Amino acid sequence: MNILGFGDGFYNDPWFWQFPMATLEISMAAFLTVALPWTIVAWIDPISLRKYEMRYLKAKKEGLTAADIAQQERGR
Repeated sequence: MNILGFGDGFYNDPWFWQFPMATLEISMAAFLTVALPWTIVAWIDPISLRKYEMRYLKAKKEGLTAADIAQQERGR
């Protein structure tokens, strides 16, 4: 009696590897299409876009702590 007989055909099916690898490639391409341009912009750090910098990065440059940021938020 061959208990693992089902797996012989299932794992040898071409779609067993082609479908997951194709979906992996598609998802990676979609992610990189969005992520790479923004990564390059962040790396270049144009002066005209610095006004959109995230708050915690500005706070880190100014040497503020989490308590200082929380106090600023309560004051708004």
